Amino acid sequence: MLYVSPHYKSKGGIASVVSQYKKYIGKDFRHFSTIDYSNNLLNVLIFPIKILYFIIYLFINREIKIVHIHGASRGSFYRKYIIFLISKHFFNKKVIYHIHGGEYHLFIDEVSFMVRKKINSFIENTDTLITLSNEWKIFFSNTFNCNSIEIVNNIVPFCDSKEKKENEGTLIRFLFLGNINKGKGIFDVLESVKKNKELFENKIKIKIAGDGEVELLKSIISDYNISNIVEYIGWVTGEEKNLLFLKSDIMLLPSYNEGLPISLLEALSYNMPLISAHVGGISEILEHKRNGFVVDPGNIDQITESLIFYLENKSLIKLHGDNSYQIANRYFPEFVFSQLNNIYKDLLDEY
Repeated sequence: MLYVSPHYKSKGGIASVVSQYKKYIGKDFRHFSTIDYSNNLLNVLIFPIKILYFIIYLFINREIKIVHIHGASRGSFYRKYIIFLISKHFFNKKVIYHIHGGEYHLFIDEVSFMVRKKINSFIENTDTLITLSNEWKIFFSNTFNCNSIEIVNNIVPFCDSKEKKENEGTLIRFLFLGNINKGKGIFDVLESVKKNKELFENKIKIKIAGDGEVELLKSIISDYNISNIVEYIGWVTGEEKNLLFLKSDIMLLPSYNEGLPISLLEALSYNMPLISAHVGGISEILEHKRNGFVVDPGNIDQITESLIFYLENKSLIKLHGDNSYQIANRYFPEFVFSQLNNIYKDLLDEY
């Protein structure tokens, strides 16, 4: 088995998933990274060398029978398409294409006819296509003539719910964790805070962790004079990330498009209610007023309503968080790898 993805130590949801694969599999984990650096130009320049290395690696390690490719749309597609061609047509490997991200439908609509043909060739000649939710399975089934489509949950590390301490302060602590851009809805959150600044002061704290349009974020926080309510922390990993989850009450991610965000799955494992939209696979982990609050993408009034809801119903935070943890069970490693191992076994039986 060879896993292909961005480097598992890099930033992003795919890297986070694959890092959990490495942790679970241990010394038998084999991995080829398509991206190693934060500098996009450097990644482009070094990619041809990496492809040569990939060919040599498969030539030497002929016992590898399955190449499990983790990818998304746009730039990721082009890199993984080359990996697919080499694996499938030059080395006759079984190929799994594991699609992450929430904008594949947009990507398909914006590309040229020739690129669309490549997308069709990739997806329809992949031995098994893996999606993150039933909604995405339906989309790919209706759009492509796939050989086999399976749903496999994203994997999150087990978190002992006893670690989570109840909030003993007066502020309700909201957390945004992800890429900072319009599509993630974070700027809509800032608009909500601006319009209700007097209501939220000394009652809520929103911490933002991630990267992306950081300077724009800082500028808006300053211009809106809401730094006493909203705090940008930066990119967090490891123990710093763990502590941030433990010290937060509610996860906030009102995205416009998604696959199934790792940050929301992680929040489930930390007994946190979710405020998000029913896009991508999120409806499978978020039930309105059972383990969180559903908002429509871009609807600032609903974001405000969700914040006020938990201000007025603090007692529900723990109940909704406990409900989240029950949902998280099916995303822990043992469950996910039972799904994957069944797929691997079926492919190996075809040899």
